[in-house]
Amino acid sequence: MKRRKKKSSNSLLLRLLLWGALIAVVAVGGVGLYGYIWIQGYLKSPAFQKMLAQQLGNAVKGEATLDSMNWSGPNLYVSRAGVTPKGSQGWKLIEGEGVEASVDFQAARSGVWRVTRIHLDRLRMDLRSVAEIPQELPSDTVLETAPPSMPGWLKRWLPTRTQIDEVNIDRFDLVPAKGTEGVSVKELVLGAKPATDAGAWLLRGSEGTLTLPGVKERFRMTCTSARLDARSLALNDGVAKWIGDSEVTARGDLPFEKGKAWQFSGHVANLELKHVLGAEWLSKVSGTLSSDYEVTPTVLKSKVQVKNGVVENLPLLNYVADFTRTQRFRRVVLDAATADIERAGDTTHVRNLVLQSDGLVRVQGDVTLQGRAIQGKLMVGVLPDSLRWIPGSQSQVFTEPNPAGPPGFVWTHVNITGTVDSIREDLSNRLLIAMGKAALDVPLDLAGRSLEMLGEAAGAPVSPTAVKEVTTEVMKAGTEVLKGSGDAAGKTVEKAVETGVDVLKGVVPIFGK
Repeated sequence: MKRRKKKSSNSLLLRLLLWGALIAVVAVGGVGLYGYIWIQGYLKSPAFQKMLAQQLGNAVKGEATLDSMNWSGPNLYVSRAGVTPKGSQGWKLIEGEGVEASVDFQAARSGVWRVTRIHLDRLRMDLRSVAEIPQELPSDTVLETAPPSMPGWLKRWLPTRTQIDEVNIDRFDLVPAKGTEGVSVKELVLGAKPATDAGAWLLRGSEGTLTLPGVKERFRMTCTSARLDARSLALNDGVAKWIGDSEVTARGDLPFEKGKAWQFSGHVANLELKHVLGAEWLSKVSGTLSSDYEVTPTVLKSKVQVKNGVVENLPLLNYVADFTRTQRFRRVVLDAATADIERAGDTTHVRNLVLQSDGLVRVQGDVTLQGRAIQGKLMVGVLPDSLRWIPGSQSQVFTEPNPAGPPGFVWTHVNITGTVDSIREDLSNRLLIAMGKAALDVPLDLAGRSLEMLGEAAGAPVSPTAVKEVTTEVMKAGTEVLKGSGDAAGKTVEKAVETGVDVLKGVVPIFGK
């Protein structure tokens, strides 16, 4: 009997333990099922939509709104998401359309809403002007990550932070502040991944267009990489096609903070001059430009080089070719063409200008353009042989030293004035005066023969009557010189030179140009 009672007691205890375990399993399962059902309902509720908007707003220090949220398995669809700033950010609206997010619910066990991928059909960022940025900021609000209706024991299981692994955007637009000339981007294909520091993103883009203030033609983006945070957009490397077949690389910063200006630098390659010169120069100047540049809202600096440069069809060059009997002046091939250019407003400084055609001519110096007005100081070097038909040019004009210039040239300075449409230089008159003085130093019959040769070079033969006129004036001037003395003689010489120059202009057409 005792043995039966003991066996019965053990069996009862075992059944109680089994029932207890079953009840515990059912209870835990029920709680888990309840939690699962509650979370599933919560994910589809306005409360979750509000929480997600709060998380999104917190990520960019702004206020976010989400429209038309729907679930399909682990994928969340939002028709529109918008964010406005709560701080002094330089943007006033970030708006996305056609948003699809893939959520990893397993990560919720670790307290994280993990979004493995976000895809947007379109994302637009509107910038705001300095005047639109508030001076006084509202106090920060505390985010509520769990709704009040949630059971207290469940709140500690609900994720309190969000992790996004990747964002892909089919079309990204960056719009400058209304009424301002700023940087703009249109239809850029963009991918983004979070950087190591919180709130920053690493961006990679392709296609689309970029427009910079003061630059008429848009840049067609090939590829770009950048870093975005609340303070700025830092362009690490960008490559774009520009006018024609030219290519531009760029790097720089676009700050969102008040009072900080954007700045970019890079390189321009394969830009044909025909795309940047006025119509009146298309048949006169050609070549391919390359440049290293730095640009800010107020100043553009660049180091320019032109390859395969050619200058032709200029009346001045044709006159020089006739005058010097050197046909290479009609079509000058530039073996070197470089300059440092700085532009601010309507003022352009061209410094360290070098134009050289080997074995023919070299020009170097500085030029300033103020609107259409032009002013410059140049050094011009030519080979002595090209001056043999210009009496007095080597002895009285091309006599200046230029230690920095290449050997073999003789040098003189040239002052440039006038406008871009009508450039004036002082070299021609100085050559005429030199020729006039030289005419007083040679026998009259030789001077007359020189005039005949100059006329032939200019394509307008000088008649014997004209030669006689010049020699007569020279003889008259010489007689006055012989009669004078001291200062009077010096003034008479100057008058004789001026007389000779005036006669030359009338006799040889090239001197009237």
